[in-house]
Amino acid sequence: MLEEIWSQPDNLNKRMDPRYVGSDDEELTLELEFTVQEWQLNHSHILHGGAMATAFDETLGLLARWAAAPMSSVTTHLTTSFLRPVHRGSTLLVRAKILSLGKRLITVRGEAYADTPDNLVGAAMASFMPLSVPPKPGDEEKSPTPTADEGEALEG
Repeated sequence: MLEEIWSQPDNLNKRMDPRYVGSDDEELTLELEFTVQEWQLNHSHILHGGAMATAFDETLGLLARWAAAPMSSVTTHLTTSFLRPVHRGSTLLVRAKILSLGKRLITVRGEAYADTPDNLVGAAMASFMPLSVPPKPGDEEKSPTPTADEGEALEG
């Protein structure tokens, strides 16, 4: 799934340059890391809060999307706490854990660490809504749901 998402044309998530660190299917966790880049800095030359929020949204959202499969998911709420400054070149490790997994809402907690596993620099809570996504062009033949023409043929 990650290869498919990260192979899409240039977008913000790809520009963040996430790297897979690890996951646990039983514990419902995911870890990604990001190197803080020059373009992500604010006027004080530290990681912009929006860039950290994006790293949280990317990590927590990918975990929610995995849990919602074969459906996708979208962010409905993201609350971020910024605890310490993060500098250019730092490695930001984001850990995500699903707290609740429902049919209509997935709740995920995240923590961000800079450079060392004991340097907590941010925390987040998010909720995601599972949703159906229409098949991509060319994937229609793979869809288990009949198209309108097939449905008519089945009824007739």
